[in-house]
Amino acid sequence: EALLPSGLISSRTILTLELWFQTNTGGVLFGCQSAAYPTTPSNYAPVLYVGTDGKLRGEFYNGVAASPITTSGTVNNGAWHHVALVGNVNVQSMYLDGVVVNPTPLSGTINHLNMTYNQIGMGRSGDVWPASPTQWWSFGGQIDEVRLWNVVRTQQQIQADRSRILSGYETGLVGYWRLNEGSGQVVHDSTPSANHGQLGIG
Repeated sequence: EALLPSGLISSRTILTLELWFQTNTGGVLFGCQSAAYPTTPSNYAPVLYVGTDGKLRGEFYNGVAASPITTSGTVNNGAWHHVALVGNVNVQSMYLDGVVVNPTPLSGTINHLNMTYNQIGMGRSGDVWPASPTQWWSFGGQIDEVRLWNVVRTQQQIQADRSRILSGYETGLVGYWRLNEGSGQVVHDSTPSANHGQLGIG
């Protein structure tokens, strides 16, 4: 698990979050909360997670309802998968391995409330979030190539770049964590933004 600089998600309503993952179990791939681990937050959103039923879910919170976009099939099969969650103010779409999960976008204006804390591989879940325990929930598996954009990425762009190593200087790219450090406690951001993270929060 890696704690990232505060406000990376909560400051945006136009954004694309994408990453690769592999699991036989599940957990939170990317979480946002009003408090950092292990404090119990008043508000929280497991933005991307693989539920206890093995299905992938994603939603940038809209301040009203926890109604994440959900895959029809399971992804806890030990294979590597790519996910991209795209938010455009009042609509959201999710892509699994380059294919749209919800042909009709999820509606509702994105509102992150006071959830300024954000991290990779850990998040608070439960209550109104389906197929998740009410606790801090770490991801059981591997995560790679995490990318945060401040633009709406199209399906064509997601398909073209998901298997490609980026330079870090692409237009709209504000965070790029390759997670290939091998040692140390710093998760390096490969963009000029220098949004480096800290390992070992859970």
